[in-house]
Amino acid sequence: GSESGEVNRAKWVGTRLGSAGDDRESMAAFFRLFRYISGNNLSGTKMEMTAPVLTNMKLNMQFQVTSAEMYFYIPEEFQADPPVPADGDVFIKNFPDRVVYYRAFNWDFPEDKDVFENEFRNLAAALGVAGKRFYPFHAVTAGYT
Repeated sequence: GSESGEVNRAKWVGTRLGSAGDDRESMAAFFRLFRYISGNNLSGTKMEMTAPVLTNMKLNMQFQVTSAEMYFYIPEEFQADPPVPADGDVFIKNFPDRVVYYRAFNWDFPEDKDVFENEFRNLAAALGVAGKRFYPFHAVTAGYT
């Protein structure tokens, strides 16, 4: 099965992951974003860590990741005018209002890579059965821990 929810538009700080998408690259991306909220921005502004941490992925026909970006939510008090990143690999992105379809699952990357692909196949199947129209080659994970 699947569930859906509305997500309000907001600004997020992001960075690209390398093409291999391994654990080392995920950690490097995480720490680029962490440095941004820790003051590595043009104004030296420090911000609270927020949850979830998003990973926005493009998938191929086999639901394998071909490219990815990681994002932290910019806290509410900085939404109107977020600090400009000092790192050229970090950027601010506006996410529009949207409806998202999701499945909750535990994932121990990198040990359980097949779980990720299987869960997206299951979500695609559930949405198809429900008659929901969606683009199957774009996926987002939201990490809360």
